[in-house]
Amino acid sequence: MRDDELARALDKLDRLRELPAVDAQARLARAMAGILEARAPERIASRLGDRIQLIELDRITHFVAEDKLTYAMTVERSYVVEPTIAELEQRYARAGFFRIHRATLVRLSAIAELTSTADGTRVRLGDGRTELLVARERARALKDRLGL
Repeated sequence: MRDDELARALDKLDRLRELPAVDAQARLARAMAGILEARAPERIASRLGDRIQLIELDRITHFVAEDKLTYAMTVERSYVVEPTIAELEQRYARAGFFRIHRATLVRLSAIAELTSTADGTRVRLGDGRTELLVARERARALKDRLGL
């Protein structure tokens, strides 16, 4: 926790002490739950042999599962990561990632274009070359999340 966050939390605790005990406990529990839910790691580890490389979450455009491995994809390259797509979905939903397919989790802000084809809906990422298939059952939810 950063110093400014700690200072705000302590100020809030002081204000809560002035409330009746039941109200203070309920508000404190809600505040703590919000902090814990909002705090997703800002980096993810990729292990290669005896090396562990840390990738900034902001650089990752999408995650994809393929051949029993999960990859974190950036514009430059891909990295093998340990968590499954389901675990990543749960961990990073609040960080702007959305599951578009059973094997694909995409950063919503990386999506530049949606296209409807005979095969279904596809998204093109901002790099201009990456195109991903959206599962039919996820297309409506994706459009809703994008405000379309």
